[in-house]
Amino acid sequence: MRSDPALQRAFGRNACADQSVVQATLNACTSTNVAQMMRAMDTITQQHSLAFRHDFSSAMLLIDIDLTGLLCGKKCEDAAKGYQAEAGIRWGRQMGRVIAAQYEEVVIDRLYPGHLHLSKVLRPLVEDLEKRDGHWMMRRGIGFET
Repeated sequence: MRSDPALQRAFGRNACADQSVVQATLNACTSTNVAQMMRAMDTITQQHSLAFRHDFSSAMLLIDIDLTGLLCGKKCEDAAKGYQAEAGIRWGRQMGRVIAAQYEEVVIDRLYPGHLHLSKVLRPLVEDLEKRDGHWMMRRGIGFET
């Protein structure tokens, strides 16, 4: 993949790192680095998310939780043979997403092995949502039920 010159100019840049450099950087990350990136994403979400600023006193926040099959080769991380919607039984992964429906905003995004079903990942996705947004809602005096 190459960077798009027009996109780079829009951000006042001439170029950006090649995909291979970005991939090498991500491959060098430790579990501590991943935890730091997740905390940074939580902070960014809290600062800019419409769902995070939702007025719970006027209406409930509707949450949509779903899995999407992503085809991949059997050597990919978390690849597993499983049902992949229109593709049938194939090697792939499952993208678990929690979406704030009113704002069409992805709140949580997690990657799972391809053989898992929503019934297996629903609880972890809801727990991640509680960790991310539960403390904020409690500070505002809003109950959070699972």
